[in-house]
Amino acid sequence: MAMVPDAGDVEQILPRLYDGLGLDGPATEGDKVRLTPEGLDPIEGVVDYVSPDAFGVRTDDGLYRFVRGHNGMVAASHHLYADGADADEAERAWQSWLGRLFQTSQ
Repeated sequence: MAMVPDAGDVEQILPRLYDGLGLDGPATEGDKVRLTPEGLDPIEGVVDYVSPDAFGVRTDDGLYRFVRGHNGMVAASHHLYADGADADEAERAWQSWLGRLFQTSQ
């Protein structure tokens, strides 16, 4: 899990996430997507969860969740089940990406 406790304007968090992930706008369950977060490998999957505060993507080898929390918190979590997946490395990469996207020192 990666998190930024104060990502700014709550109403802008999900639009910034969508943009930062290379999406043209809000996701809809069942959409096939190709996420292109800067500095990470592209992720191809299907949107499997959408709510006013979160969305999730299922891939062949992982689950990705993006959450807008209370008071401006944002989180990205992942469950990787591919052979050889390095969860610690992935966590560092996502933390760095979130920090850049929301311009923090995280």
